[in-house]
Amino acid sequence: MSLRRKGDSSVPKKRKEHTEWVITKGRLSRWQREQRWRRVIIIIGCVIVAIVLALVGYAVYASAFKPFHQTILRVNDKSFDMDYYIKMLRLYGIKGVPESDQHYLAQNVLGAIENNEIHKQLAPTLGIAVTEEEVDAEIQNQFIPPEPPEDTPDKGPLSYADFLKRLEEMGASEKDFRAQISADLLTKKIREYIGERDTPAEMPQALVQGILIEIGAEAEVEEETEGEGETEGSKDPEKVREAIKARLDDGEEFAVLAEEFSQDIASKDDGGDLGWLSRDIMSMYYNEEFADVAFHLQLETLSHPIPESASDDNSRYWLIQVLERDDSRPLEEDQREMLKAQAVSDWFREQRDKFTIEHYLNPDLRAWAIDKALE
Repeated sequence: MSLRRKGDSSVPKKRKEHTEWVITKGRLSRWQREQRWRRVIIIIGCVIVAIVLALVGYAVYASAFKPFHQTILRVNDKSFDMDYYIKMLRLYGIKGVPESDQHYLAQNVLGAIENNEIHKQLAPTLGIAVTEEEVDAEIQNQFIPPEPPEDTPDKGPLSYADFLKRLEEMGASEKDFRAQISADLLTKKIREYIGERDTPAEMPQALVQGILIEIGAEAEVEEETEGEGETEGSKDPEKVREAIKARLDDGEEFAVLAEEFSQDIASKDDGGDLGWLSRDIMSMYYNEEFADVAFHLQLETLSHPIPESASDDNSRYWLIQVLERDDSRPLEEDQREMLKAQAVSDWFREQRDKFTIEHYLNPDLRAWAIDKALE
């Protein structure tokens, strides 16, 4: 039986059925594309942010950190970076050097680093080393005790403790300072060893007198011996020699003529006495020809004019006499020290040529290092 209300002629409404959302292939494909693009955009954004951060980080690293780790010198397999170089500049006292001399000091410091490393690598082959006790002793020699006597009006030089404080303020440490002291001592030991080893205590020597003539300054010699009109001959060293020889043959003393005509300030007041000289000293003081003549010239015979230098415009010549020769005469101390220094220099140059040395410090980097060392 129908329950419709009387008079209600309308047809009962059907309940609207809920239609489920069906995922079709087209909708799925579009959704997947949207998700994919969303991920791509996120990834691109992250990459951009990462690149920006990387660029900023690299800029900071390149300007503030990288230069400190940049290699400025390599000696064989040992490398030295900018940070070490800056510490050495501070240790060598660049803050107390006038600005005009700072680049000169900076170049010398680089050379010192190189030389110290060469000595360090050569030391084991020579059986030479530096102990911590030797470093301590050297430091004690350089600094006074921290507390001088009370009656001392002036505390004097800087104490070691105060020096370390200043060193720390400069960005260096006691370890850096001790390492530098050790390097200096090692170099000194090696130089002393090589000098003693390669320099004999006795050498063949000759006792020499000399007159240094300057062409154009000896006209009076010509005038006195050859008469008027012969002054032009003073431009010829052979004619000057003949003039002086003539006066020697007439009985005048070599010393008197040396005092009168020699242009060598160091010896003219001593009558031209050049002293006992070895061949090596002659080569260093004068030249090879001087040494050859001195060891072959007949005794008490006036030599031919020996050019003071090999330059084309040379106008000064030596006239020498050899009074004695000795095949084995002890060297004077000052001469032996000079020969030691030369022996060490020759040895070091020969050894250095065997090393592989690479420099990377250009003027701009050196200027940057100086600025950092002065901070």
